[in-house]
Amino acid sequence: MSWTLIAETGAGGDANTSTTPDKDTAGADLIVGLCTWYTPNGPVTPVDSLGDTVTLGDQVNGSGGMSGRLFWIENPTPGTRHFSISGVTINPNIVWAAWSGKKSGTAFETQTGTGGSGSTIQPGSITPSEDGELVVCGGFAGNGSLVGVDAPLAMTASSPVSNGGGFMLAALAWQAQTTAAAVNANWTVAAGGYGNGACQAVFKAAPGGGASVPPFRTRSVARRMVW
Repeated sequence: MSWTLIAETGAGGDANTSTTPDKDTAGADLIVGLCTWYTPNGPVTPVDSLGDTVTLGDQVNGSGGMSGRLFWIENPTPGTRHFSISGVTINPNIVWAAWSGKKSGTAFETQTGTGGSGSTIQPGSITPSEDGELVVCGGFAGNGSLVGVDAPLAMTASSPVSNGGGFMLAALAWQAQTTAAAVNANWTVAAGGYGNGACQAVFKAAPGGGASVPPFRTRSVARRMVW
């Protein structure tokens, strides 16, 4: 079985809340997303409109007051759903995608994450233990712009959202591997940026899984910080 993209979306919001558009996830057996927030007023937990419990990845803190983490749901309830996060002056973003093609049982294998500043950011290298695994990486930046991510992952179009202060951006990228190989996604950030971070995780595929569909156009969302 191959990895197949079922749905993807993303959203910013106001200073206190972010809610993504509804997407039909029927047929998906894995949802992975990235949520980001203003560090002093977090952390945050995404809420699934269909009531599934999300698994939270490790929190990654950038150097300039911005944090992020991956989240995922294995074997999600079928149907049309959205995700939301809320707080007080958290300047949140959410980007997520849903796939079919995961291994039965627990597909999550491992994760890495790194925060920093400057013109590039990498989460840290992972070598999947099996062929055909899905690699998902979220990148975020403050006061800059996510220019892109190096191959073999793909992050293409961006959909900016902003209000007040300096930009906060978040984006999602992925790769369905054929043969297991080390991956350490390299994100490029314009204008030097600050508060940059990257979170990466790998998920095991059903027997016979691997790359069979081209990388999708991720949604990246820009936020302006409200102080």
